[in-house]
Formats: sequence, structure tokens, C-alpha cells
Amino acid sequence: MKFPGGTTDSDGNVTYTDEEKAEALAEAEAILEEYLAGDATEESFAALATEKTDDTGSAATGGLYEDITPEQGVYVESFTNWATDPERKAGDTGIIESTFGYHVMYYVGDSDISYRDYMIREDIRTETMSAWHEDIMASAEIVVENTSKLKKDIVLSQ
Repeated sequence: MKFPGGTTDSDGNVTYTDEEKAEALAEAEAILEEYLAGDATEESFAALATEKTDDTGSAATGGLYEDITPEQGVYVESFTNWATDPERKAGDTGIIESTFGYHVMYYVGDSDISYRDYMIREDIRTETMSAWHEDIMASAEIVVENTSKLKKDIVLSQ
């Protein structure tokens, strides 16, 4: 949850009062409590993230960020530290503070395969299955024998 308000100094730096931070924290805690009181599944977290997030960039993905590594330097330190903590287990939740506000976190888990590699594998599978299907259909022999008992004069009215 973004900090509400804030005061911008002459250098463009924004500072927030303790009350503004407390308001954002209370909102983040309420969202986490809502999640934990419900199904508390990955899908329910994604639905809640889509509905409640202030981050328009992650709303379309249910709040999902992938392939986070400390080496990237893309995310704020508190976010990266939480996401890459070696003790983190799939299903862990938490709230972290960053310069942007408070973030309600859900850890999906690690994967032995990156999303990019997963998509490549699925594309190859699709191509292979399509080629197999085309080969089967091309080699299929259709034999039409006695059609005298087929009704061929049926007309469907519109």
C-alpha cells in the first residue's frame, strides 16, 4: 500500500509522517488478514492482489514477479531480501516496507526451470504434437463402403 500524502522537499525527495506510514501499514495488515481468513491459496492471493494493488504494473499478473535474484538490482532492497531469503518456503506471507509503501507478500516458491525455459519447452511440445497430429491425419486411410442406408436428403431449416 502506498504511503498516503507525503512532503516533497526542494530536491524532490518525499518524506512521510509516522501517521501516514501507520495508515498504509494498517491497510496492508487488513489485506493480509483478509487473505488469511479466506482460502489462503496462491489463486486467492492473486485475486486479492489484482483487486487491491496500487502497483498497476503487477495488477495484470496477480502481483506476480518472477526470477528475482539479488544480482539484478531491479527491485528495492527490502523486496529483494524478502523474496530471495534462503529460508523462504512456498506459501510464506509477510509485509515489508519499501520507499514506495508497504507490500503484502506471498512466496509462490522456487522452480527448477525459469519461466522463459518453461515457455520454450511448451512451444516445442506444441510444435511436436501438431506435427504428430498432422502425420496421423495424413496417414489415415478412410474407406467408404456401402452408403445406401445413409439419409442424404436431410435439410436443416433455419
